Amino acid sequence: MTTLSQRALERRIKRQLKNRDLSYYIPCMPKFEDVLAKELSKLENISDIELEHGGVSFEAPLDTIYHANLNLRTAHRVLLRLGSFLSQSYPMLYDHARKIPWELYLGFNKSFSIKTTSKQSRLKHHDNIAESLAAAINKRLNDLGLEAKEDKNAKTEIYLRLFQDRATISLNSSGEHLHKRAYRQEHAKAAIRETLAASILLKSNIENFDTVLDPMCGSASFLIEAAQIASQEAPGLRREFAFEEMPFFQESKWLRFKREAEAKIIEPSLEIIGSDISKKNIAIARNNIKEAGFQDLISLSVEDARAYRLEKPNLLIVANLPYGKRIMNEAEAKELSESFAKNLKNNFKGSYFSIITANAASFKEKEFKATKTNFSNGGIKVTLIQGLLG
Repeated sequence: MTTLSQRALERRIKRQLKNRDLSYYIPCMPKFEDVLAKELSKLENISDIELEHGGVSFEAPLDTIYHANLNLRTAHRVLLRLGSFLSQSYPMLYDHARKIPWELYLGFNKSFSIKTTSKQSRLKHHDNIAESLAAAINKRLNDLGLEAKEDKNAKTEIYLRLFQDRATISLNSSGEHLHKRAYRQEHAKAAIRETLAASILLKSNIENFDTVLDPMCGSASFLIEAAQIASQEAPGLRREFAFEEMPFFQESKWLRFKREAEAKIIEPSLEIIGSDISKKNIAIARNNIKEAGFQDLISLSVEDARAYRLEKPNLLIVANLPYGKRIMNEAEAKELSESFAKNLKNNFKGSYFSIITANAASFKEKEFKATKTNFSNGGIKVTLIQGLLG
């Protein structure tokens, strides 16, 4: 048996991965698939975009791994689909999985991790599923004189999803969840994820407004995401990705793509304002904003959102109201939602609002001409309410 050399691996990668379209799947927050699809459509060489529940699938070249991880604001992870096949038994899973050219994705790496899900399938035992896949991977690698072990802490993650006896295997090119932008140093309680904040800002057409206000800013997720969008700063510029450890990674190309992204950053004209009733939250927000480099763009103050007033034309108001779980009890959260809705109605006429709340009834249909999007955030049923205050 001859061991696969570095040059032979490079030739295989060039022949099998480059100069052709590959299959991708990007998960996102359910009900915001259209926002992700719109983002994707702005990248080059994307085709066959299809919206699925909780994500978007598409076809694109290998370089899209760099561009998608670097530029997408609403994506959870960028998954490269390696294979999909019927899998009604462990031998079927093994036989199909060992035919995948694992050397192209693992190369000379010594470890990988496996994440499994199974619904409506004959194969249900996750340890056995992972064991069969690991054996198939090593069969392929061993035949090439290579070896890698399954390690739950490995940076290279392989996802195996079984649904109705069909296995779909994907490679996680991102690593950690993409909401981790590498700027947030501290978290306020029940902080909104950056990816969800970006989804709501983009769904609100933030580019059409002169001012953005978050009167319950917490640790400043909405504010910093608004600043990144307005300055056209790529959200992945500050962090590392799993694909940097993969055999097809080209450092010179990656550095060039990042330089090109940095060159697109502009001086934003958007005014961004945040407030919170908690002095502690404002201190956390200030630290996060400084770490993100937007301390000169975002202004902060300690205010009670139930009485706060701001006279600004062309204003977008965003807020993630307490749900009555981790912050406040349900009665307190309901009272806050009602008081805040009243303040919006009385003092922010002509402004547009995008509010997440677990108390949608507070925004009475007779008083608020709004659209409502129901979704689940952290396992809690909430509603995104959007509209123009008359």
